[in-house]
Amino acid sequence: MRARTQELAAGGLSDDDLEEARWSLARKFQLRFGTTDSVLGAILEARKRGWPLETVDRYAEHLLEVSPDDLREVFTRSSALKGP
Repeated sequence: MRARTQELAAGGLSDDDLEEARWSLARKFQLRFGTTDSVLGAILEARKRGWPLETVDRYAEHLLEVSPDDLREVFTRSSALKGP
């Protein structure tokens, strides 16, 4: 896991990889809200985390805003963490 995180931090993520991941997450997101209970669960989770409710509504928009540079920054910080 650490090696893959370091690889991603070094730029090992192509635009195609990012686009594939976006579509995968978007499909899972759509499937997740098939019932009223699942929508309510997402709302409660957002509130528990202190996120605004628009977080749930704008999920797809947020996915589109993520760039390879954003992910590289996250993976760089993550790979710098000391672990077991």
